[in-house]
Amino acid sequence: MPFIEYLKGIDESIFRWMLNNVNSTWLFNVSKFLVQEQNLFPVLIVFFLLYAWKKKQKAAVFFLLVLVLLLISEPTVSFLKSIFERPRPYTVFGINVNPGSFSFPSAHAFNTMSQAVLWAAWFPRKKNIFFAISIIIGIARLLSHYHFPGDIMAGWILGWVFGSTYVYALTRLTERFKWIDLPQENNKNEWNN
Repeated sequence: MPFIEYLKGIDESIFRWMLNNVNSTWLFNVSKFLVQEQNLFPVLIVFFLLYAWKKKQKAAVFFLLVLVLLLISEPTVSFLKSIFERPRPYTVFGINVNPGSFSFPSAHAFNTMSQAVLWAAWFPRKKNIFFAISIIIGIARLLSHYHFPGDIMAGWILGWVFGSTYVYALTRLTERFKWIDLPQENNKNEWNN
């Protein structure tokens, strides 16, 4: 597959350029801090507690939807990684970062983008915040040397498709069975109260 190898070459060239030109210790440390799950969980817990305080039932349903999406998106992206088996930049460039699993696509970019789509559907007025968080997390994964740029881009694109499919399926189920209230185009203001 010469085209795939060509794309990998471009991806590695961009990463090499980044190592030479955008590689400061403080940026690396900030990026590494941003992508550690233990730093994000307290923020999410506070958010759900505040939301539950205002709207108990809606918060419980939303929490369940977020959890189900994560429980199906994580194995999906792991399966994709096992198909492509692209080594992390550590293996290719010998950078001192724990390589962990494979690199393509980025699970952080995939999961945060699929969640951003769900959160944007639930809180449409705040959608820009959720997509910005996904973009920041993806860039942080790149700057902390865990991924090539193509891994991040593929994670965002595939995560958006996955999240959109999930929200579409929820919307169709809602229309058919009326089991949950999801935002409707003509009723967006109701979801921001």
